[in-house]
Amino acid sequence: MASLRLSGAMYFDVEFDPQLFGLGLRTIIWLTVSPASLQSIGQALAGHRGTAFVVATTGSSGLCMSVSCEDGAALYDYLTSRVAPLHGIHHLETAPVLRAVKYGGSLTHLPARRF
Repeated sequence: MASLRLSGAMYFDVEFDPQLFGLGLRTIIWLTVSPASLQSIGQALAGHRGTAFVVATTGSSGLCMSVSCEDGAALYDYLTSRVAPLHGIHHLETAPVLRAVKYGGSLTHLPARRF
């Protein structure tokens, strides 16, 4: 099993109720940022509580992130007190996830390994 885990052929995917941790509202956020601030803003956002991921994107928004907050009021507080003060953000759009049909996915390509 250790070899399978180290090779990436086997991994663990855990589902849990986010409300148990005070994270009931998941929201996708697209941020338009200046290129010079892309790395510093991305790193700052990645360090925030409730952030599942932050990725650099192409197109009009430079970053996309997923964050979980307790509720709509907590999301508003997060956006105004934690995100807004970051220098270099020009615009952001949010999309609360009301219902998720599928999480995760299957691994479609395994690297060739010899055991």
